[in-house]
Amino acid sequence: MIDIPAKSSDDPHKTLGHWKSPADAKNNKQLAVLQTKAKDISLLIGTGALSRHGADLAYHAVYCASLKFVLPQCFFPPHVLDRAEAKSLPLILAKQGFNRNTAKPIQFCPKSFAGCGMIPWKVLQGEGQLSLFVKHWRTNSIISDMLRMALSWAQWNAGTRISILHDTQSPIPYLEARWISSLRHSLSMALMHLQLDTDFTVPYERLGDRHLMDWTHKRLGDRHLMD
Repeated sequence: MIDIPAKSSDDPHKTLGHWKSPADAKNNKQLAVLQTKAKDISLLIGTGALSRHGADLAYHAVYCASLKFVLPQCFFPPHVLDRAEAKSLPLILAKQGFNRNTAKPIQFCPKSFAGCGMIPWKVLQGEGQLSLFVKHWRTNSIISDMLRMALSWAQWNAGTRISILHDTQSPIPYLEARWISSLRHSLSMALMHLQLDTDFTVPYERLGDRHLMDWTHKRLGDRHLMD
């Protein structure tokens, strides 16, 4: 006999290195684990016998690589990731020869433009989400089928005529799919969109029909311009 204890859906559990909590939208446990890991790595880089070049290599090869595994599977809001990364970057900046209090636009500016060359956590998350989406969209597996079902539901939930991954600029705050919403926000920040072979948009049933949410978004936009 093997006892299988009941586990609540909002109680985080570790699966393949990722603390998953389906019912907890904030997933504070996983965020705390990421912050602790980032802080430990930054401490090793900052106190180790590394040159400036070595610290830069360690940042990209160890620090960023350790975050890239889990972050793409998450859906943390950008402002949450901005606060989380601020606790570990100053030590690495100092080891690279920069001021710990360097302004963020300079921190995350490419070195070719005289910046520090750091990568924001929200970019790591968004880049990884896009890679995961494209990989599973182009393959044939159980995960691919689940992804298509999730996008189909999200598109129906949005109620718009245009695919939610093609029109990434229109706000859809009521969208229930958290991971797809996070991917859509990342695409919006990068001024990007995806053109899919199957976008699951709902066609018109009769001539003269229109999608209610398209009309609602237009009215809200017109009202905002009047205000």
